Amino acid sequence: MGQQEILFTRQSGFGPLADIVERDGGCDAVLALFGESVEDLRAKSPLAPVPFSKMVATYGHAAELLDDPLIGVRVGLGFEIEAFGPWAVYLLAAPTLGAAMDRMQFGERLQSNAIRSRVVRAGARVRLELSYRSGHGVSAFQHMLRLQVMQIALLRRFQPDLSSAAEILLTDGDARYARRVSDMLGLPVRAGAMHSGIEFPAAWLKCGAAVAPAAVTNPIDGAYRDAPLPGSVADAVRAVIRGYAEPFECGMANLDAVATLLNVSRRWTQAALQREGVSFRDMLRDARIAHARGLLADTDETLAAVAQLAGYADQSHFHRAFVAVTGVTPHRFRVAARAAAAE
Repeated sequence: MGQQEILFTRQSGFGPLADIVERDGGCDAVLALFGESVEDLRAKSPLAPVPFSKMVATYGHAAELLDDPLIGVRVGLGFEIEAFGPWAVYLLAAPTLGAAMDRMQFGERLQSNAIRSRVVRAGARVRLELSYRSGHGVSAFQHMLRLQVMQIALLRRFQPDLSSAAEILLTDGDARYARRVSDMLGLPVRAGAMHSGIEFPAAWLKCGAAVAPAAVTNPIDGAYRDAPLPGSVADAVRAVIRGYAEPFECGMANLDAVATLLNVSRRWTQAALQREGVSFRDMLRDARIAHARGLLADTDETLAAVAQLAGYADQSHFHRAFVAVTGVTPHRFRVAARAAAAE
């Protein structure tokens, strides 16, 4: 496998999917779909990076699990644009729809390196086209539906009445889906289009927001600077390991599992890490020790329990690894952490 870019998005892209699955299928369905509980998912930062292949696969599996071929539409209808994060708030504060489109194309790279949109003028009409960069490896139909619902929501912030002139574009040629999507969203759908997206009159680009927005700062100067998407394969691997509440109890302490989530092979991942001067073994050790340090500082778990929760088969192995990384024993680290917290 040659040079590849690891594609990521952010936790906010799941929107209310877990809530819908919990409501329709129960907590066990959420656990089966996400590998985590609803509580763990709700505790995640909306800016936490997520492998894009994992997100689109989760949407697809949810459609199968709930026997709902248009669950992407339901998810899109279930949350506000602002839930995407600071860049979405920034684009909604634009003075006109055209300016919001410009901000969308700027800000989407902060949200994901997998999604691309572009504004195409065709006479008196404009198409807001959506596409994906190659490499996610699975069908993104449900995820695309969710994005299109969010496009419609954006248009309505500037032009509340879309019924007369807007049209949804679907590349999927199944007429049954086109009719159902049209019924759910109240807009005509053109199935079998060249690109997925929304088409509308070019004159709407000059429309101002229906409700005057509050002034906001450019998001690149705020949250995204402190929470960038992974910029290297090593960063991507660390993000996958950190993306689980209990990574050492759910199979993520395994290069094969990590590579699968990144939609690359184990061999390619190993070679890429080697080029970057790191090894998966060292990264996993550092992640385990970081997890253990948090447990030692913030819980009353016994040292044996901490060792197990950090993925070590026995306490002596954990002790040696902890000393090698931190220079102190687990017991002394806990004592020092408690003393510092008490000051």
